[in-house]
Amino acid sequence: MNAESIARELRGRKSGGSWVCRCPTHEDRTPSLSVREADGKVLVHCHAGCDQQAVVDALRSRGLWPEVEQTPKQRRDNARQRRKDEADARPARLFGEVAAILTQECLETMDLADPQRRPSTRLLAALRSEAGTLAEYRQWRESQAELTRALVAAGRNRRERLEMLLTNYLVKPEARNAN
Repeated sequence: MNAESIARELRGRKSGGSWVCRCPTHEDRTPSLSVREADGKVLVHCHAGCDQQAVVDALRSRGLWPEVEQTPKQRRDNARQRRKDEADARPARLFGEVAAILTQECLETMDLADPQRRPSTRLLAALRSEAGTLAEYRQWRESQAELTRALVAAGRNRRERLEMLLTNYLVKPEARNAN
């Protein structure tokens, strides 16, 4: 694959010496993925902040990036990492939902010159992709374990409250009307 064929598969367009297209790692409304060639290699960069390996993995899953031959040790290590990722996926998602809401609320009240605006914006960008959310969750879990547990619990409680509302106010009234 070359830069042009990847960009065409992702419905991208030419922009100067490279291509821009929607990033396959997160839901893009406007193209944020830059694809270009340099020294015979295809280079990709998501300007929304997606991890490069996550972009490559997403391209690989679509057949747009070559598979890499792995040694038995690499296969074992990858399997171990997948199991860790699967175990962390749900708490990371819950963490990400609540962290994104809180960060967005903070950004809305923050002065434009506030020095905390940049890290908050970076966090929000990272939380837009599964890989970014997982990385942030793990980083927070290591540095601020208690706060991370609280955010996961808040996400779990939020989901339970939503399920209760759906059950009690959307499903039951229909059952009542049937009587």
